[in-house]
Amino acid sequence: MDGAGMLLSGMTGTGKSALLKRILALIAPEQVLDFGSSKACGWFRLKQCVYLYVDHPSNGTRGALLKRILLQLDASVGTDYFEQHKRTTNLDALLVVACKLLVLHRVAMLVIDEKQQRSFNDSPWALEFVLFYLTLMNLGVSVVLAGNPLAFDHLRLLSQVMRRFSTGGIHELSPATGSDRWWTRDFSINARKANLVEHWEIDEIVRSELELRHSGGLPGLYMALHKEVMRQALRRGGNAATVSEKDFSAAIASPRYVEAKRIALSIAETQARNDMDYEDIPPLHKKGLVSEPKHEKPQVVSEVAMAYVTRLLTKYKAAQTRALNRDLERLKLLNSLGPEDARMFGIGDELLASMEKIKPPIEGLPGKRPSRKGKG
Repeated sequence: MDGAGMLLSGMTGTGKSALLKRILALIAPEQVLDFGSSKACGWFRLKQCVYLYVDHPSNGTRGALLKRILLQLDASVGTDYFEQHKRTTNLDALLVVACKLLVLHRVAMLVIDEKQQRSFNDSPWALEFVLFYLTLMNLGVSVVLAGNPLAFDHLRLLSQVMRRFSTGGIHELSPATGSDRWWTRDFSINARKANLVEHWEIDEIVRSELELRHSGGLPGLYMALHKEVMRQALRRGGNAATVSEKDFSAAIASPRYVEAKRIALSIAETQARNDMDYEDIPPLHKKGLVSEPKHEKPQVVSEVAMAYVTRLLTKYKAAQTRALNRDLERLKLLNSLGPEDARMFGIGDELLASMEKIKPPIEGLPGKRPSRKGKG
C-alpha cells in the first residue's frame, strides 16, 4: 500500500511536538518489534521500527536529513548504519540507502519535526525534499511534516503534494482565544494540576483572564507562566505558599518570562508595535486572530534563494577573473621572449607582428603604448 502524508503546523508554543509524541506513544506503545523467523513471510529475522521521529536539519540540506534518519534508526533498532555511510557524500547513493533501510525495517511512519521557514521553505533544495517525501510514500512509508506554518507556503502551490498530504490531513494549531472551549475545558484545568503551592488567593475569573492574556493562548507559554507564578510564591517562604494577583505581576516581569511576554503580546494585541514582532510568527497571528487562515502566495524569489544565486555569480566571476589573469601572465611571458625563444614554442613571425600591432595594448602587457598628443 502507498504511504500517506500529513501536515501539522503551528507557531512555537502550540504543542506540536508534545502532541505528536503523545499520539505515537498511544498508537504504537512499542516502537520496535522484534520478530523471529518466518517461512511464510520469507525472512530469517525482522526487527521492525514502527515509526521514526527526526528533527529537520538546521542547515536545510538533504545530506544532513538522510544521515539524521540513519542515526535515529541506529538509536532505535541498535544498528550501525550511520557508521557505515557517514563518509558517503554522493546524495543519490545516500538516498537509495535511506529508502532501502526504511523499507527493510518496515518503518510505517516517518515524522520530521522542526520545519522552519529558513531551513525548508527558503531552502534551494525545497523541491528535492518534496520529491523525496513522495518517493517514501510510494514505497509505503507515511510521512508527517511538522513545523512553523511559514515553512509550508511553497507546498500549498503544488496540487499533487497537497492531495497526498491531505490523506492524513492539513492541520494548523492556533493560539487560543477567550471563546475556545479546548483551552478552559481540556487544557488549563488539567495544566493546573501541576501544583506546588497550598493556596491560590485569587478570583477564578481574574486568574483565567491573566493566564490567557499573558500566555497569548499558547500552551507552551502557559506552563512557563504557571511555573514562574508558583516560584514567586514559594520564594517568599513561610509555613504555606500562597499565590496572589501580585505574583502574576512579578512573574511576567521576571527575567525568565520577559521575552515570553513579548511573544504573547505580539499575538494577543491586535495593534502590536513593530518592535514586538518576530519574523517566525505567521502573519495570521501577528495582528490579531481571524477565523479562516489566508495563506498568501510566497515571494517568487526568497532571500535565501537570492543569496544562493549571488554566491554562485560571485564564484563564477572570481573564476573568470582568475582565468583572465592567467591569460595575461602568459601573454606577458610570450611578449618578453626573444625571437629565437618564441620560435621554439611554435610562435611565428606573423603572430609576433600581430601582437605588436594590438591597439590599444592589453592592460598590464608590456610593449609599445600609443603616444599622447596634447596636454592634460
